[in-house]
Amino acid sequence: KKIEKDLPKLKTIVLTDKELPFLIAKASKELKIAKMEPTEPAFMLYTSGTTGKPKGVVHTHQSILLQYLTAKWVLDLKDDEVYWCTADPGWVTGIAYEILGSWSNGASTLVYAGRFNPEKWYQLIEDYQVNVWYTAPTAIRMLAAAGLDLVKKYDLSSLRHLVSVGEPLNPEAIWWGLKAFGLPFHDNWWQTETGGILIANYPCMDIKPGSMGKPVPGIRAAIVNDKAKVLRANKVGNLAIKPPWPSMMRKIWRRPKKYKSYFKGGWYFTGDLAYKDKDG
Repeated sequence: KKIEKDLPKLKTIVLTDKELPFLIAKASKELKIAKMEPTEPAFMLYTSGTTGKPKGVVHTHQSILLQYLTAKWVLDLKDDEVYWCTADPGWVTGIAYEILGSWSNGASTLVYAGRFNPEKWYQLIEDYQVNVWYTAPTAIRMLAAAGLDLVKKYDLSSLRHLVSVGEPLNPEAIWWGLKAFGLPFHDNWWQTETGGILIANYPCMDIKPGSMGKPVPGIRAAIVNDKAKVLRANKVGNLAIKPPWPSMMRKIWRRPKKYKSYFKGGWYFTGDLAYKDKDG
């Protein structure tokens, strides 16, 4: 009732504790799919970083194009394998790559709703024969703290590709992955605002510890100064992306000025500082 006046197009309110079971019982078993345009809103996620005011980031249906391609190119998902993304499905990583990217590639996806526990995680990998594992640096460091002896108690030979996202991946975590699983963790970069992976260490790349990788096909990334001028190699500046791309945010909910502030001189300013080496 408090927000109803702010939703002029709202037609129906369903009370889940009373009306939902009755509506389900009456519902047709035939699924009718509504036709949506690629540019229509698909989902909205709130993000604030660590200090900012929460903002609603709106993504459209065409975002699945980049999520599909990067799940194929970066996560290397195959339709006959098992994939585990440890992110909560309420976060952008969970929506983009636990659901949309993996399903569109036909991969079988493991979903675990429990708390972090090294023994449980290893048991899940063994029991479900996980092939591709997408997790966060903090989780990797916590697994490393649990020790290599614990790893040896489980058969983790099904693992083929390890991927990390969410924060900078420190070199020690990469080396630990090699010791524990015989595989390095491949870092990649993106944001809630970008909607999908834009820069990555591909499965075919030799990993350079500390590097987020190279732009995915179709993405032009650069290091620019505050006036949007591209800087030379090895010069620290603003990480910027040339718009558009399929999964980029299309608006900040009810904050048009905030949305416009992300763009300057033909570039999307990510808010991150970085540098590009001679290898790109």
